[in-house]
Amino acid sequence: MNYLSLLIIAGSVSGACGAEPAQAVEPETPMVEESNSDRVHLSIDLSFTNKYYFRGIIQEDNGFIFQPSVEVGFDLVENDDWSLGAYVGVWNSFHDEQTGSTDPDEIIASWYEIDFYTGLSLSTGRLTTDLVYTNYNSPNDAFGRVDEIAVTVAWDDSGWIDQITFSPYATIAMEIGTNQADGGSDLGTFFAIGMEPTHTYESTPIGDITLSAPIEAGFSLSDYYEIAGDDESFGYFTAGLAASVPLPAPEGFGDWTFNVGIDYLLLGDSNKALNAGEDNEWIIHSGISFEF
Repeated sequence: MNYLSLLIIAGSVSGACGAEPAQAVEPETPMVEESNSDRVHLSIDLSFTNKYYFRGIIQEDNGFIFQPSVEVGFDLVENDDWSLGAYVGVWNSFHDEQTGSTDPDEIIASWYEIDFYTGLSLSTGRLTTDLVYTNYNSPNDAFGRVDEIAVTVAWDDSGWIDQITFSPYATIAMEIGTNQADGGSDLGTFFAIGMEPTHTYESTPIGDITLSAPIEAGFSLSDYYEIAGDDESFGYFTAGLAASVPLPAPEGFGDWTFNVGIDYLLLGDSNKALNAGEDNEWIIHSGISFEF
C-alpha cells in the first residue's frame, strides 16, 4: 500500500550618563499584551508502533501501524489563582493488515480507527482536572462507534524532589453510547491510576534529553472487562521507558521532538482471553511531534 497517501490524510534596561539631573525619572516598562495567537496552540504527532492495545484490549499485533494525531488548544482564562483551557483533537490508527475489514478500497480498509475528542482543562495550584468527551469510530467498520466521558485528575509535583518529577494521575471513563470497548453486553466504567517519573539531562551534545518511565494500571469499576458474563476487575498493568530528543527546526516552525520508547504490558484474564491466551506483550513505539 502507498503510505504517502496515509501521510496526506493524516494530522521581555535602562541607563543614563552625564550631569546629575535635578530629578531622576524612571523609564516606564513597556506593556506587552498577549496576542490572540499566543493563546492558541497546535500540536501534531506522527507515531508508529509494532502493536496496538487500547487499555489492554488487543486491536492489532501485526504489521505496520501508523498513528497520527492533531490537537488544537486554547488558553481561555489565566490568572494567579487558576487557569482554564480547552482543546479539540483527532487521533487515527492505520493498519496495513487491514484489521477487521473487507472493504475493497485499500486506504479505507487500512483506516482502522479515527477518534474525535474535545475537553476542558482546569488548573488550580498544582492540581489539574480534565473533562473530556471522546467519540471512537472505525472507518473500515471493524467496530461500532463508542462514546465516552472521562475525568482525569493530575498532580504537579515539580520542585518537590530535585531534578525529577513523578506526575501522578487518575482517570475515570464512562461509556455513554450503545457500544462498548470490550465488545461486551453492558456499558462499562473504567479506572486507571499511574505516574510518569521524568528527568531531563540538559545541555548534552544533542540538546536536552528527557527520560521517563511511565507506569499505569487499569481496572473495571463496572462491566468494562467482561468475559463469559462476568466482569473482571483487573484489566492491565504497563511499565516502560521512553526518551525524547529535540530536533533542529526552521525558525518560526515550532518545536520538533523525536520520541522513542518500549513498554511491558501485563494483561488480566479478560484481556488475556481476547489475546489468544497470551498474558504479556512488549510494545515498541516511536515518532515525531511538532508543537506550535
